[in-house]
Amino acid sequence: MLHEKKLEMLLLEKEKVDNQFSEIEGKEAKIYYYRKIKGLTQEQTAEKMDMSTRQIQRIEKKINQIMAC
Repeated sequence: MLHEKKLEMLLLEKEKVDNQFSEIEGKEAKIYYYRKIKGLTQEQTAEKMDMSTRQIQRIEKKINQIMAC
């Protein structure tokens, strides 16, 4: 019973994250991938994407606002 309840809560949380992540497209998705999945710094991500660190910061701010909903 306890495991079923925990599984149900995890599935609901996954659905919420999937819905939020579906709003992230294109370069935002790449930045999220490099930063959160690959663990790159903002500087490394900016270099890979041929952008400035400041652009990465602004896009990350947008991503964080989407994910906070």
